[in-house]
Amino acid sequence: MRMHYIWGIIHYYDEENRIIGIKKHHQINYYILTRSQVKRFGIYLHNGVFVYFFSDDKSKIKHGFKVNEVKNFIKLKRTSTRNNVTYYDMNQIKEGVRNALNKPGFRLYLDLEFTMPPYSHKHGMDDFYSEIISYGMYLEDEDNNVIDEYYGYVKPLNQIGLSDRTLEFLKVDKNKIINAPKFYKFYNILKDIMVYYQPTIYVWGRNDILELEKSYERYNLKPITAKANFINLMQVMKTYYNIKDDIGLYNAYSLFNHQPLQSIQDHNPLHDALATLEIYHLFIDQIRNK
Repeated sequence: MRMHYIWGIIHYYDEENRIIGIKKHHQINYYILTRSQVKRFGIYLHNGVFVYFFSDDKSKIKHGFKVNEVKNFIKLKRTSTRNNVTYYDMNQIKEGVRNALNKPGFRLYLDLEFTMPPYSHKHGMDDFYSEIISYGMYLEDEDNNVIDEYYGYVKPLNQIGLSDRTLEFLKVDKNKIINAPKFYKFYNILKDIMVYYQPTIYVWGRNDILELEKSYERYNLKPITAKANFINLMQVMKTYYNIKDDIGLYNAYSLFNHQPLQSIQDHNPLHDALATLEIYHLFIDQIRNK
């Protein structure tokens, strides 16, 4: 499917049916938005606003209009004799991404795995809560040298989490978990890293951040990380490439025409932490060269 770069002034906007009309060369062409685009940009879509976006080349009839689909917005702005207001600028966002990822200092690539409810567990039952069951981390200096790696299991408080579903998913023997140290060992390792290196922590998705926060509370421990310490690399890449859906960690390699070291994700947290490290460097190399 070919993409077309469209720019012009909004002369028509139907929020209910998600249709905008762009006037160009004395003709109004119509385009349909997704619900998520309306939710995100609808507040700015008024008559007189300049819009820049990519659309597909396949026309269809929707609500009595011949429309093409808006794929992604590049810029929205309003101009007047007194001032210009930019509501959204993808190029500025990309520059912000480049600046954030070029932050000096140490980087910690973290992956956590969690317990899962038994196959027989019914939604709404309150006898299960997810817990950290294993961790993998790579610590890297600002010259891209890996200076340490960390890997281990964590014994959960709630034994219901040691279900066949968890053990099969992680491909781990139950005895390894039963005999593993409690959360305090992982907590102290992470605490030492944060104290001595003050790294930026890279994770893939937000679940690791949320699970850490719940663990501090569950064990009545002082938090040793804050949201500002983390960069959700998946979300950063979704924003940069304007991708709507979540990206699987190992699927992300295809964005760079690169093959992962492992063809199948085995949910070993050290392997996934290494994959996060590799994706970071593939991504940073690409955006530096643009």
